[in-house]
Amino acid sequence: MERPASGSWGHPSAQHFFDFDQDVLRPESNTELQQIAQLARNNQYIIKLTGYTDNDGNTDFNLVLSRRRAEAARKALMALGVAPDQVVAEGRGESGPVVANDTEEHRAKNRRVVIQLLQR
Repeated sequence: MERPASGSWGHPSAQHFFDFDQDVLRPESNTELQQIAQLARNNQYIIKLTGYTDNDGNTDFNLVLSRRRAEAARKALMALGVAPDQVVAEGRGESGPVVANDTEEHRAKNRRVVIQLLQR
C-alpha cells in the first residue's frame, strides 16, 4: 500500500466487509486494517471511516447500522495501536451505493466502510 502524496486518499475497503444486517468485521478485513493502521501510525494521518449499508430495511435502521460498522472499524484500528484522536467514524446509511442494489452480490458490495487518510 503506497503512501498518499498529499491531501486525502480514498481507499474503498474490502468488498465484503460486513455480512447482511451485521456490524462485525469479516476476518478478511484484518490484513487491510493492519496495513492502514501501520501507515497511519508511521505518518500521523487522520483516518476517516464512513460506513454504508445496502437498501434492505428501514432507512433509520440502516443509518444506525452504518454508524456501528464505522465504529467497529474504528475500534479495530485502535486495537492495532492507532490513537483514538486519529480515527473519525461516521455513518451514511444506504446513501452512496457503489453499485445498484438489484442483486445480492451488489447489495454485498454496498455493505462497506470507506477509509480515507487525511493529512494532519
